[in-house]
Amino acid sequence: QYLGIAAVHARIQASSSTDVLISPIENTEIRIAEHENVNWKNIYPLRKPAYLTNGNVIHLGSLQYGCRFKFIRCASFVWEKQNLSSLT
Repeated sequence: QYLGIAAVHARIQASSSTDVLISPIENTEIRIAEHENVNWKNIYPLRKPAYLTNGNVIHLGSLQYGCRFKFIRCASFVWEKQNLSSLT
């Protein structure tokens, strides 16, 4: 089992096509940066929910064993004949 991040590490909520909120679960570490070329040691973990913007890079877990992903964009979706389609 990979121990770098928790099984449930963060909650991501999208309340509209532009508002996306990420929240740590309990005492898990989440860091957010404007781009991937930052010194992650200078980015402090979140202590409360934060909004994501397009292009943000999110680091989950400790700096030694965590993982990163890039938030590209938030888009609205609709159900059409049992298929999920993007509105953008």
